[in-house]
Amino acid sequence: NNAVSAYQSCDRRTGLLRRDIEEESAKGKRTDQERLDRLRILYDSGIKTLQESAQGIRRASQNFGWLFNPGPPPLVSVRDLLDEEDALIEYFSIRDTLYSLVVRNDTSYIFRGYRSAAKTLADITEYDRLIGDSRTADYAVRGVSTASAFRIDELSKLLGDALVEPALRYLDGVRHLYIVPPVEYGIFPLHTLRNGGKFLAEDYYIHYLPTASVLLMSGRETGEMTRITAVGHSGTTGRDVEYELKDIRSFYEDAEMVFNQDATLSALVSLDTDVLHIGAEFNLDTEYPDNTCCVLSDGRSISVPDHVPVGILLKISSPRLMILYNISSERGMLGRYIPLMFLANG
Repeated sequence: NNAVSAYQSCDRRTGLLRRDIEEESAKGKRTDQERLDRLRILYDSGIKTLQESAQGIRRASQNFGWLFNPGPPPLVSVRDLLDEEDALIEYFSIRDTLYSLVVRNDTSYIFRGYRSAAKTLADITEYDRLIGDSRTADYAVRGVSTASAFRIDELSKLLGDALVEPALRYLDGVRHLYIVPPVEYGIFPLHTLRNGGKFLAEDYYIHYLPTASVLLMSGRETGEMTRITAVGHSGTTGRDVEYELKDIRSFYEDAEMVFNQDATLSALVSLDTDVLHIGAEFNLDTEYPDNTCCVLSDGRSISVPDHVPVGILLKISSPRLMILYNISSERGMLGRYIPLMFLANG
């Protein structure tokens, strides 16, 4: 905890220095070169301190060491973990240009996109909005449904040409495709994009990663999973999670169900299960991550919820598979931060 706290303090200072460097550099001819040089020296020193802090965290936990590493993982480390039928694609932007990095087990490629990164992001935002609109599938609203379906299909092809097609020449023999999308894309379903007339999901098993470092983290073997538990709490929402999660019983009639007043932190911590499905309200605070919480029951009152810091959820004895179902009314609030925390915990 002390190592993580020291890392966070240094990270905040380094972030402020980076912002000052960007602001000073943007002044053009009015740039104070002496101040800029001093800022860069301090920034380089901050990065070195971050790297040393990450090494200290790695000594306590290899997985969290990868998570806190200030730079990307070495390509050779990622390549060594990929089989012949695996490939990783990572997208990133420099100014308004989108780049793609394709990694195979023996080599890697980097290429520049032909579309504006801002335009691509705008199309992704529209695509996400349309496929998440319930009216798209409501045939009673025939005009809206038809127009939305046409636009969704158009964007699927357009974004497929921009994000998928350039990488295809490097994917011969690939079955498992690991994708690391930019943070600003949110939870974006690249598997629904079209390459020609086919969806990407028809040709590859798609795996989404919040960071390529996940490949370097150790986890539990999956094996056969027989004990399945669903925990649900509506939090401050009006969602009937009991009604929704009981659908699991359609597939696994022996699944254990823990709902409402019984859905407490102590109940979660004491569970011994292979698969844990948590349907709850997660509130993500990116400014102050320590305030990020999961809303559960206090075990005493039906109406008073217990806002449990997500870090405390790491006390859960690690199941082999965890499914996080965020019922927050704000779309995309789960982000990458919470899943990555559980991945780093094994």
